[in-house]
Amino acid sequence: MSIKDSVARKSPQQNRVSLHKNILDIPFLNKRSLSRQFNDVLGLLCLDYVAVSMISSHQEMVILSSMPSLEFNLIDSGLWQYDDFFALSGWQQAEWCGLYDAEKFFALKQFKEKEYQFKHTLHARHQIDGKEVIYSFATKQAQATFSISNLETLFCIGAHCYRGFASIFHDVFAESSVIVRSNIIAVDFNNRILRQED
Repeated sequence: MSIKDSVARKSPQQNRVSLHKNILDIPFLNKRSLSRQFNDVLGLLCLDYVAVSMISSHQEMVILSSMPSLEFNLIDSGLWQYDDFFALSGWQQAEWCGLYDAEKFFALKQFKEKEYQFKHTLHARHQIDGKEVIYSFATKQAQATFSISNLETLFCIGAHCYRGFASIFHDVFAESSVIVRSNIIAVDFNNRILRQED
């Protein structure tokens, strides 16, 4: 299966996001911005991995990550379809392995955690600026350096990254917004009509 086929193919399970058509290209096209922003936070709480994900009003997901090879390989392999991280709802905070489908649990655990030597992981949904974002964190440290008990600190770290990436998310979702009305000539980030022709 090609990478494009994996992105285009929907998960067999219900309640899933679609992957943005350029999900694999966006991190590489914005490598400098991502690197600069993630360098501010990597190492805090011994974090070795941070990602900020957003789902558009069209239920398309974009992931901006400190390690885009993880997402690239996950999507390329098709394993993303067995990870409830890609569910539209049903969880707020969870260790990564808590969201793996039983059918592919060991493959995902090996692929996402053991190959990268991550010992502790966490996904957390958060409302910021009226939008739902998902933060992902991982560390290679054997001692737990973060957990749900210091979620507020993790939210601050994630929010710092999100605000640095807001223009990237805006540009990506604005270009994927397709309105089939000829009299609408401008929409904002939330697809609200800004201007119409008379």
